[in-house]
Amino acid sequence: MKRYYDHTKTLSSYHHNPDIVDRLEDVIISHGNFPLTSMELSLLFKYYNPTALASGNLKGQTSKNVTPDDREGWFENTPIDIIQSDKDDAAISRLYDVNMYENIEITSVLSKQFQPVIDYLELTDYDIRLQIQMPGQMLSYHHDLKVGPGKVNTKYLMALTDWEPGQVFILGNYYWKWKSGDIIRIKTLGIPHGTANFSYTPRYLCAITDKNSYQDNG
Repeated sequence: MKRYYDHTKTLSSYHHNPDIVDRLEDVIISHGNFPLTSMELSLLFKYYNPTALASGNLKGQTSKNVTPDDREGWFENTPIDIIQSDKDDAAISRLYDVNMYENIEITSVLSKQFQPVIDYLELTDYDIRLQIQMPGQMLSYHHDLKVGPGKVNTKYLMALTDWEPGQVFILGNYYWKWKSGDIIRIKTLGIPHGTANFSYTPRYLCAITDKNSYQDNG
């Protein structure tokens, strides 16, 4: 049996060599630290509190918790014709790259709180989503490579809370430890990465997609 990860690994320019130690600058492009005091996020944390998140009923909340075998995308082979269309690419991605966190579209009320960071990044057409990883959730090691037609828009990740022991974000073989306000993007879509949370508190990140630019698909 072959995993979708095994296929995307062959398309990636990343070294995949555990003897090579990645540095932050090898896998991450940093966009500095934005002062969250200018964003007044108390309303966000009050609304998206652990109890409300655990209910799974918040507006715009998507939670997909499937078994590791299901989300690894096991299949007998990977004929190239299977992944040539957007439709098939999306179907395989759903099987493999399921979001193992609470993926929440920011409502119009809360989107105003993010305007300062939108101005900081100089974005004009964008999408904002919370990626809140609850204790016990994980996103398996994977590539974000686009294997079908089209391109992938640039995605920034901004930490809304400080890193805590038990919260894991690995890019290549580099473990990112963040401070609230840190903004990064992955250097290329071929760099494998994954996340897990075995701490006692939710991990709050914000994903901001720039619809006017594209990431390196290498």
